[in-house]
Amino acid sequence: MKKQYLICEAAVLLLLLSVLTIPVSADPSIVITSYQLTPGVFMPGETGILTLLITNAEAVATTTETTGGATHSVSITETNGVVIERIWISSASDSTGDQIRSLLGANGYEDLGNLAAGASMTVSFEMIAEDNISNGHYFPKVHIDLKNDDYGNYEDVVFPLDIQVSDVPLEIIPNNSPKIISMSGASDISLTLLNLRESFLDNIIITPQKSDKYRIQPEKLVVSQLGASSSEEIHFSIIPETIGTYELAFNISYENGDNSHNTKTAVTVETVDSFEVAPIIYSMPSTIEAETNEEIRLKVYNSKADRISSVIITPHTNARITPSQYFIGSMDADDIYSLSFDIDTTGLTINQTYDISFTVSFKQDDITFETPIIQSSFTVVGSNGNGDETTMAIGIVIILVIVMFFFVYRWRKKQRIKKLMVQ
Repeated sequence: MKKQYLICEAAVLLLLLSVLTIPVSADPSIVITSYQLTPGVFMPGETGILTLLITNAEAVATTTETTGGATHSVSITETNGVVIERIWISSASDSTGDQIRSLLGANGYEDLGNLAAGASMTVSFEMIAEDNISNGHYFPKVHIDLKNDDYGNYEDVVFPLDIQVSDVPLEIIPNNSPKIISMSGASDISLTLLNLRESFLDNIIITPQKSDKYRIQPEKLVVSQLGASSSEEIHFSIIPETIGTYELAFNISYENGDNSHNTKTAVTVETVDSFEVAPIIYSMPSTIEAETNEEIRLKVYNSKADRISSVIITPHTNARITPSQYFIGSMDADDIYSLSFDIDTTGLTINQTYDISFTVSFKQDDITFETPIIQSSFTVVGSNGNGDETTMAIGIVIILVIVMFFFVYRWRKKQRIKKLMVQ
């Protein structure tokens, strides 16, 4: 009997020892939750920052496994964290071997420590698109090497990225800029900034080149951001100093991420002594009440001996004005055209003076001309507050006059009837 008891006890001990050697897998789930790339699209030769958000997606901090029966049982608890030994990025290349790669190389970051269940870490890599790399999409891979437990339960993580390369630059297009301008005033030069890239561009600065032949205002224009596949029109005012033909040069700088780029454009213009086409303001209020509309009247006179076409009058002001442009079309020699604009003071500041100017552009022999700017101003004033009362008082007076006239008329008629009866 004693011998059988010893055999049973030995069997229980063997069972306990076997339980202690059963591997319990914590099975952490390491994932790249998101990544961000700045700039969003690389140009060849650019560097940028790749930011990874790495998460241990295991929901609970520990895992417990119990083995045995009601009399004899063993519980083993394991932490669902994992030690990250290394994070690195393998490069991607085009057909000629030019690469998108991490500047940290194959070593990456080492010994990043334990990532607990539900915890996240942010890791950033500086990436480079080599100088001569071709346009297209590239797929470098993020490698997360995990430290294995004694039983080899953890698999390394491999995550492909999508990085696009495009050598499309910011384009600057002259937009209806006149080829001939007058010495007698300022003329408008417009340019269109065109971003055909699939990511935005920042800090666009357009600087006209200085010259003793002309002055350009403003001296600099800044566009803080231009969205992907979008455009923006900008305007400069040129004031000629000499007669002749010359180039108006513009320097443009812009940023894609932290990468700076520069480009140039130029517009050729000819300056003449004066124009024979001119806008004339013949009705312009000096003051306009707030929250009201007023009409501005102009005439355009073609004193040339020839017909002109594509005649357009464009107003420039901070106020709301309609229409935004007035299209006349063709004008014969010695023709005069009358037109009007409606200006709305809604939202403007009372007691503040606002400038308003007009330019006329036209074509002759397929050459675009633009007249000098004619300028005026108006002041926004508050309502006098008695308008309705004054109107009402005038109405009452008119009614009283009509009533009095009616009674006088009736009285005189009765008097005439009495005279006739007496006779």
